[in-house]
Amino acid sequence: MRPLSRQISADWKDPLTASGSLSSGSAIKGSVMGASACAPPILKPHPCRNAAAVHHSRMMPILRTMIAATTLVAGTAMADETENRIKEIRGQYTAIESSKSKTEIIPFEAKDDPLSGSLTRFLKDDKLVKAVLSYTAGDHGGSDERYYFHDGKLIFIHVTDSSWQFGGKKQPNGEPGTIDTVTEHRIYLHDGKIIRNLTKQATAESAEDLTKKLEKAANKPSDDKERENELISHAAKVMEAKDAAGVLKMLER
Repeated sequence: MRPLSRQISADWKDPLTASGSLSSGSAIKGSVMGASACAPPILKPHPCRNAAAVHHSRMMPILRTMIAATTLVAGTAMADETENRIKEIRGQYTAIESSKSKTEIIPFEAKDDPLSGSLTRFLKDDKLVKAVLSYTAGDHGGSDERYYFHDGKLIFIHVTDSSWQFGGKKQPNGEPGTIDTVTEHRIYLHDGKIIRNLTKQATAESAEDLTKKLEKAANKPSDDKERENELISHAAKVMEAKDAAGVLKMLER
């Protein structure tokens, strides 16, 4: 392609001579000639620039489509990878639950707080594969926290938090009724990172209704970061606790 300055010089022709320069035999006199010679040239749009603009306008929709498709493919691949890892974790969970293992139980009870329960560790070949931390905190609630490990790494957390309060219909014996609430957490991990955190909740006035409602409740992504962080902290400490004092210290907030 020629330089732009040369292109303009070559393409532009003086409307007086149609040649780009004044001829020696022109009948046009000096004043008119001088005025015309000083007039600015009429610049035609550069053909390459026009072609580039057209090409750009045609390519933009194609590029947007390609970017959207690439994003969709990447998102689908990531989702598939997560599902495969969760499927693998479920298989490891089933293997842990069905295998025989050695157990260590540490009961604990706080002196100044209404907190008591037990920590049970399950070991296979002297390696921790499961830990169950069950406790009641006060008169109106408790938790059952279950941690699963594979090759020394935390892979799954299943927690049931329960609480109750007075309310609802009175019991047949005339005593006040109660309303029970259960919240379940399911946290899947891969290489120390959470890949899915689900929760579901149900509330009822009887244990039978509570069980039915909890079974029907849908798992939803959890936004309870405080509880999530607390559970991850407990998981890191279940192996460190040597006695009741160690477990109680682990539960301090």
